[in-house]
Amino acid sequence: MNKVSSMLIIGITTLFLGACETTAKRVERHQDLFKALSTPHQGLILSGKIQVGFTTDEVFLAWGRPTRKSVSEDGQGQNETWVYTVTRTAIQYYPVHHYQHISYRWRHINEPYYFQYGYVSKDVVFANGQVSAWAVYTPPVPLRDY
Repeated sequence: MNKVSSMLIIGITTLFLGACETTAKRVERHQDLFKALSTPHQGLILSGKIQVGFTTDEVFLAWGRPTRKSVSEDGQGQNETWVYTVTRTAIQYYPVHHYQHISYRWRHINEPYYFQYGYVSKDVVFANGQVSAWAVYTPPVPLRDY
């Protein structure tokens, strides 16, 4: 394996491990930030919940890194939206015909085809660095470009 392949594997592994990080692991890695918060906020974060007024750091501790970020502006100023997505896999089977040279026959089989769909599972809007609105979608809604 060459150096480029090794670096690519390390980068992909890091990406997946970062995406799988739990709230407890984030809190453990950022104890100084967590300990500076009020007890009610700590309790919400440990249970994976957020509320209006949370800072970006508090949302990061509770929900992790967003899949996407976008910035918009309205009459009150600039807003930042964090979007969290999940990926679901669906399987469809298609009939495929294979000719077998040994038996001189056509063989009919159903081969799987895998579709991956991205869904928005939750989002949070920050105004002036604090949560102004948030939503959790159950079930997740189809992913849209923001």
